[in-house]
Order: sequence, then C-alpha cells, then structure tokens
Amino acid sequence: MGLDDVITINLMPNIVEGSIAMAPNEYNSYLYQWTQKSNNMKYVGYHTGSVLDGYEHSSTNEEFNLAFASPEEEFTIDILAYGSKKEMQQQENILLSSVDAKNNPEWYNKTNGAQQYADIDLEKIKALIKDIEDGKFETKMESVASQVAMKGYQVRFQHDDKHQKEIKEAIELAKGDTTNCFGKGQGVTALVFEGRAEGGRDLRVDGNHSVNAADLAKHCHMIGVIRIPYWINKEISNAELSTFCNLRNPRSKVRRKETDEATAIKFVLENYNKEGIPIESESNLEVLKAIGFTGTWYKGTIKRVKDKVNNLIKKEEGRENGQIWINYLASPHNKTIEAAVNKFENKEGWCSLKCSSAYFRYDRALEKIYDANKVAELSGEPPVANCKMWIYHSTPTDKENWEENMAPKWLKIARDTTADNINIDITIMPCKTEDIHSDS
Repeated sequence: MGLDDVITINLMPNIVEGSIAMAPNEYNSYLYQWTQKSNNMKYVGYHTGSVLDGYEHSSTNEEFNLAFASPEEEFTIDILAYGSKKEMQQQENILLSSVDAKNNPEWYNKTNGAQQYADIDLEKIKALIKDIEDGKFETKMESVASQVAMKGYQVRFQHDDKHQKEIKEAIELAKGDTTNCFGKGQGVTALVFEGRAEGGRDLRVDGNHSVNAADLAKHCHMIGVIRIPYWINKEISNAELSTFCNLRNPRSKVRRKETDEATAIKFVLENYNKEGIPIESESNLEVLKAIGFTGTWYKGTIKRVKDKVNNLIKKEEGRENGQIWINYLASPHNKTIEAAVNKFENKEGWCSLKCSSAYFRYDRALEKIYDANKVAELSGEPPVANCKMWIYHSTPTDKENWEENMAPKWLKIARDTTADNINIDITIMPCKTEDIHSDS
C-alpha cells in the first residue's frame, strides 16, 4: 500500500476533497491529518476503527473546533497509515515530534503524542556501518583466545556448523592467517562494542562464526578486531543492536553467513517480546527490506516471516493457558488421524484421506474416489461415492485463513461443481489439546 494509491471522498459540505490511502485487508486503527485550506493549519490524530465509520476527530483545541464547525472554512483529510493502535500512536508521535507540533504555530495539536516504544533509527545504524566499512575504526590484531573468552551477541537463530567449517578450512589453507584467508586483504574480523556487556565488559557483536572457526583452525592465534568505543555504541538501543548485526550480515565477497529466515523471525519476535515493538511496525518492515527480504506485510517473504512470528506468539499464548497446538505429523497425534482415515477406508462405499487446510483442494477427494472405484471394479466390490476428508490446521494462521477464506470459497465450488451422486464430507480435527507435563 502506498499513498499514491488513493480514492477521493466527500464527507461534509465544508470538506471539499480528501484522499484515503488504499487500506490493507486487515487493520484496526488509522492515522489521519486534517488541513484547513485557508491557512494550511493542520491537525493529526489516530482512530481505532474504520475510515468509513463517520469518525472526525477528538481534538480539544477550541480554535480548531470552531474552525472545523464553521461553514466558511474548508478542510481536506488524508489517511496517512493503517495498522494496530500501538503502531498508529507511534507514527503519530514520530510525525508530530518531527515538526514539534505542540510549539508550532502551523499545527492545532496541543501535544506531540506519546512514544510507544523505542523506534529503530535505521539511518543511524547505516551511518555507523558505513564508518566501519570506510575504515574509520582501526583494525588491530588480538589473540583468538581473548575473543573466545569474550561474550558474543547471538543475533542468529542458531550457529551454522557448515559455515564455521568453511571458514576454518580457509584459515588452515592460509596457514593460520586470518587477514588474507579469502584472498589478499580479504580475511575475517571480529567487531566489538566496548563496555556493552554486563558489568561494563566488552561484547563481540559480529564475527562469532569467524572467532569459533579461528579457534578450531590449526596454527591460528590472532584475528583482526574492530572496536567501537562505548561513547558511540551506547547510543545504539538493544533493538538497534540486533538490526545492526543483521545489516552486517548480507552476503559479501568475503565468505559470511547472510541473514536467513529463521534469524529474521528471531529478530521480529525479540523486538515484540523484549522491546514492545509491534510485529507490523514500519521500522521492522524497513529493516527486513534492508537486510534483503522482499514483499510487504501482506505478500512475499516478509509476509511469511510475519505469519511465522504470529504463529509462534499464538502457540505460546496457548501454552500459557495450559494448551498446546496439535501437530498431526508427529506422534501421538499422527496415529489418531491415521486411525480416523482407516475407519472410513474400510467402510463400504467410502474412501478417506487427511489433508492440511493450507493445501486443501476438492480435486484430491475426487481423485481419491476415482482411484477407489478402480480398485472396487477390479475386486467386484460396490462403487464408492463418498469421501471423508479429515482436515487439520498446521498453524494458527492456517486456521484463520481456512475459516475466513478457504472454507467459504471451496464450499461454494463444491455446490456449483460436484455431481449429485458424489458426497464429500469434511471433518475438522481439533487444533489444541491440554498441555500435560509429567513430573518424573
């Protein structure tokens, strides 16, 4: 969605024009701006609800209220963004603070709103990375042992043993030279934020794989280290530190492990759990795009990251309530669904199959009936006209998509296309079960 995609609306006699950015499929709040045409005075606010529910504003500014009610004044409205209430409050604060609206004679707002979370300053992070890449911080050789002993910041979902092995072999081929192990002047380094760990100790924020590989390599004792002083790195928040590390990890000409999907999920999930940053925040979106993911919150790899984060959160919420999400591909629940399928497979005139709701198609049932009739014809058994489909939801997102989109669509297809003598019966398997722990 972009602000270039607009529709024109007419709301009141004194509102002569207005534009609304095309809304996403789902939102519960939006950010709006009123502009008085005679003097270009502005008012920005957010509203929890739909842009079509007749809401105008909640300003307590008497001057604005008088102008807004006057038939002599004309106003335009722009809907600037959509999202969660928290995200819209954050965007309101960012916008109003950028113009200092509460002290700005061109604005009706009495406050600059309230910051909801420490936003990620992507430009600040990029500037620091550029300074590092431009060599503004000296690289000095330090012992591998000292780096091994130092605490490392783990931004990745997990360590990659193949990547470590690749670096180790390169260092060994270079006879322990970490400076030129991938070609002249192309080596591996560690990056340290001084004073960043607990107790004022140093923290290695990049180069974990390189340090571990160097430690395993024969004849390797030294590694290049870039140190960022505390007076600089203290301005980087924890969420920005994670962003910084991910931005340092796109694949370069030196063998490095680029950010993968699991690490992106970890990044968004930790921002949500530890920093209170909404999943679909603008800053998360900017970072995911900056580290190489494509799409939006509604399509592409970024949507896939969002869906997986939401699934993890919903599953964890269920666990906290004493329930776990059922995995029908794993024991013991795989036996339950197989028993259900077998029960109808052995019933005269029936066939049966299991199917994930994410990959549901009616033609699978028709194909099953066709194959069953081929077997029945060969064995002299009665024809098969019924198929029992056992549908399971692999994730909470799959369940929501089934209920909101898939089921209504396929039920209509069934009504319009299935022959009268064919019966396809669908049963939805339970999604959750009690989380029973044994004290052994």
